[in-house]
Amino acid sequence: MIWQIWPDSYEKGNVENMPIVTYGKVPAGWTQKIPSQGEPPVLIEGVIYQAGGPAIDSHLAYMRFTIRDGKLETLPLDDDEANPEH
Repeated sequence: MIWQIWPDSYEKGNVENMPIVTYGKVPAGWTQKIPSQGEPPVLIEGVIYQAGGPAIDSHLAYMRFTIRDGKLETLPLDDDEANPEH
């Protein structure tokens, strides 16, 4: 895990209240847990990353992506990985 943020209250982390999150920028009302200080590492082109949100029963809870030509490229994520409880 290279970056982790948590809402300061349950309501702020509720899926209906989720802010748009930009990597490395902590939204108002949230706290960065990893790294404990400073900015997270720069994303490296070609490396495959996975990002997740609240533990909800939704295929939108996780995404897989890479950086290609300086831009985010979403990668396929099969249903079993999107819903690890299944």
